[in-house]
Amino acid sequence: MCVRALDEVSLGSKQITIKGLLNDLFSPASCLAIFVWASAFKAMLMEYIPIDFTALLGGILILSIGREVLINRRCFRVSLPFCLSYGMYVGSLLLSLTYTTAPLDVAKLKLLRLLVVDGLAVATALLLITDAEKLAVFVKAQIVIGLVLSLLAIASSVPGQWSLRGVGGATYITDGRAIGTALCLFLGMFGFRKVHQQVIALILVVGLVLLSARGPIIAAFMSCVLFMLYQVKNSRKLSLPVLIGLVAGAYVLILLDSRGYFFTIRLRLASLFATTEDASLSARMYFAKSASEMFLQKPAFGWGLSSFPFYAGCENVEEGPHNLILEFLCELGIVGVFAFVMMLIISIYRLHVIRKKAFRPVVEGLWWAFVFWIVTIPTLGLRSARPVFTLLAVINAPLTHNLEEDRHRIHDHVRKQ
Repeated sequence: MCVRALDEVSLGSKQITIKGLLNDLFSPASCLAIFVWASAFKAMLMEYIPIDFTALLGGILILSIGREVLINRRCFRVSLPFCLSYGMYVGSLLLSLTYTTAPLDVAKLKLLRLLVVDGLAVATALLLITDAEKLAVFVKAQIVIGLVLSLLAIASSVPGQWSLRGVGGATYITDGRAIGTALCLFLGMFGFRKVHQQVIALILVVGLVLLSARGPIIAAFMSCVLFMLYQVKNSRKLSLPVLIGLVAGAYVLILLDSRGYFFTIRLRLASLFATTEDASLSARMYFAKSASEMFLQKPAFGWGLSSFPFYAGCENVEEGPHNLILEFLCELGIVGVFAFVMMLIISIYRLHVIRKKAFRPVVEGLWWAFVFWIVTIPTLGLRSARPVFTLLAVINAPLTHNLEEDRHRIHDHVRKQ
């Protein structure tokens, strides 16, 4: 009884309001969430903001950290195990620059992005996500970002094609991953029982399918299936509102498909099973073979940063094997993979620990976002892995929670009932 009441009145309670979401957007935690997905908005804002959008957000994050130190006199605490594993990863990046077979300027550019941009996101998450309320704000901001991208896709779509206003086609995978992450966070945190929850979930699904990014769609589908199986197993009975919502959502998707809105994704999925070889899939297979050959030749430390495109003969010097583990293996070797796997293991343990606290709905959302990114790893590149490292840092941020305040909330909640 007490645990149930605690979940209902805690900071992670399953209540969502437009006013609450808008208030949450103007906070350092929300700025961090936007910083993670800055590339999705860069092209849209290029005509309106004369400076680099990522750099602008980075400056705001640095000022936010300084404000916490100077004004609030905050004494920061960090998770030592996660910092050690992340430090091992950073060390492997720095070490690889000393023996890389790629041109030094190319490798330095990649190192700069991985250390400065990704490192700032990780450091901000560890330093600013200090309590359950800020954790909930970060999660809600990610959901809002997914909703914005979905609504843009829906508003600007035309039957038989897709386009986002002012957004180049190269960002559609990033947009799809942002929407997929938002969908998993939303379902885990708020569920699928009420009508407004089902409407928001449907908006995210429609936007994701319209973008036609196959990897994020498959990862989101697998994560949602696992989520549904988990919910059915825990509830031990079939929920009628959930069943009605699934039927209604399926009807809307079928109706939109009959009008031609999902024509592009149907073609892209059909190309995977066509008699003619899919160009994207064949390229991925070649990249995987090249990365495996590189690893077998230098398994311990790899070939160094940015070596893969020159070994595989890619035209784009920023190309990768489109598999995060393979990219670690061929460029950073076993050392880099070990550091990343350690971060995953530590994060799984951390999720189990904080799930026992009073913000369980938020942690449920983090769990399913974590599952989404695990499924995404086989199609992910290191230069696009900022959301992964930020999510792991958020999970490992040292959260504080006022249990005395919770007891007062429970008392008031029970008394009102």
